[in-house]
Amino acid sequence: MKKLSDFSSTRIGSDFTQAACLSLAAPLKCGAMSDPASEFRMLKPDLLIIGGGVAGLWCLRRALAAGYSCLLLENQQLGGAQTVASQGIIHGGTKYSLSGRLSSATESIAAMPERWRKALAGQGEIDLSKTRILSDTHYLWSTQSLSAKVTTFLASKAMQNKARKLPREAYPEAFAQEGFKGNLYALNETVVDVPGLIHNLADPVLSHILKLDVLTEARIELGPQGIQRLHFDAHQLVIEPRQVLITCGEAYNTFRETLGLHQIRMQKRPLHMVLLEQAEAPRIYAHAIGASSKPLLT
Repeated sequence: MKKLSDFSSTRIGSDFTQAACLSLAAPLKCGAMSDPASEFRMLKPDLLIIGGGVAGLWCLRRALAAGYSCLLLENQQLGGAQTVASQGIIHGGTKYSLSGRLSSATESIAAMPERWRKALAGQGEIDLSKTRILSDTHYLWSTQSLSAKVTTFLASKAMQNKARKLPREAYPEAFAQEGFKGNLYALNETVVDVPGLIHNLADPVLSHILKLDVLTEARIELGPQGIQRLHFDAHQLVIEPRQVLITCGEAYNTFRETLGLHQIRMQKRPLHMVLLEQAEAPRIYAHAIGASSKPLLT
């Protein structure tokens, strides 16, 4: 059987997962069958996950724990795109509600910080207790005095236990400067080390992960319910899943067009990344806003 290529060992930050090189002869517990005439291998997982970011890896861990046979396909590095760009912030929706209105986006992720805290403490649905926590608090700071509307909302019952205004004596080093004249709030949102998180999510389930590019390497056979089979001819592999879960970020719109998923749209917002270097700069994790409720940068 042919061997699949290694995941790139590109390092992000101080550490990054290098997924094991998997041979198609390796046991994957996916109802595998071989065709002696063609030397093709067929895998029949209960669930096929496309996309190896934090969402895909989390779903893989949960589904395997529930007893399903699963396979995850990733075409580049595990967690190397939108996951690492998220900067490790476990959002609770605060920055989406600064207008004074709890939006559907805010409500949909309101429970995330507590869910993650349990996992990071080893008491949740997945044990992530080995993941390094960079900060227990994420900050919200303004370059000037906030509007009365924003100030009132942050002090409201709806934001109780989510945000608290800090007195100047409690400011972290980055803001404890005489020239800082804005406001500072502490948000109940944890920041984690993303490369370490990906390693801890992926390491126990590497035997269920293959490096394959569905869009460029597979012949997609569609059925009434969507993807019926994926034919990877160059790897002598056919995957016939019972269910498919697409968790990829950047490539989702291409899948959407290919599979006709027109009722499921993806929000796309350009992200501009800026790197500033300063010797011995204080470590800080924060959203910045102006006088309005619109975040300017993170």
